[in-house]
Order: sequence, then C-alpha cells, then structure tokens
Amino acid sequence: MYVSKQLIFFALACLESCCQLKIFPSIIVTNDWMCGFVSAYVKVGKYSGVFDGTKFMHIVHNLDPLYEGRLYPKFEEGDLNWLIQLPQEWYIEYRNNKLIINPSKCALETCDNWGTVSNSYKFDLLKDSPLASILWKHPNPFAFPNGVRKD
Repeated sequence: MYVSKQLIFFALACLESCCQLKIFPSIIVTNDWMCGFVSAYVKVGKYSGVFDGTKFMHIVHNLDPLYEGRLYPKFEEGDLNWLIQLPQEWYIEYRNNKLIINPSKCALETCDNWGTVSNSYKFDLLKDSPLASILWKHPNPFAFPNGVRKD
C-alpha cells in the first residue's frame, strides 16, 4: 500500500503544484511508471476545467513486465480503489488469478500519446509487450533513432 500512496501523492502533488503556481501547460510529459496516475487524475475529472487544454505524453524507457511498476496488493488490502479512486479498468489487471495494480497501464490508457527511445524499441513494444493492445490505440507514437536532432 505504501507504493500506491507514493504514486497517488506524486501525481496529485505535481498537478496541485501547477495549480498553485498558476502554470497550465499545453503539454505534460510523464516518464515511466512512477508517473502512472498523473494523466488519469486529470482525465477522471479531478481537476475539472483546469487542464482542459493540456495534452499528456508518456515516455516509455522500459516496459519489460518486471519493470512496469506492477504492484501486488495483499489479499486483505483488496483492490485499493477506495484509495486510488480511478476507474479500475485503467490500472487493474489479473495474471494467474492475482490482482495487479499496473501504473504503466494506467499511464498508457489515459495519455494522449506515448513515445520511446528508439524506433526499434517502439516496434518491439508494439509486437511483444503485454501492453501492446493499449499501445496500438495511439496511432502515432514518438520514437527517434539516437535521440532528437538539435536542428
């Protein structure tokens, strides 16, 4: 439950900081699973009207199933939806009858686009990732070989 609380706090603190500082960006870029709930809290309406013009870009550096940030709540903790307060289909998955909280899944379900470090990794993810069906929902994911050109 501790890591779930960290994810929630991080997401809400980032968004609340923007509100307090009156910074309303046209794009918010999130990176890997620790940012998994940021776009979700906006999309669910927690900041109704505040980030209406904001798009969310999620950068994937590693979507290996061991690095998706999967959390395995204890049986007595349940699904933790009372704490997370997001639609479960965005972040819950089941594998081998085990409930899993997957913040990477949540980020990809709720972002406007995603990107990664290279074209070859993008194609690997679209082909082999357990989250490929979600990745395919975004028709133009970003990838550029060897980084972004300065010009």
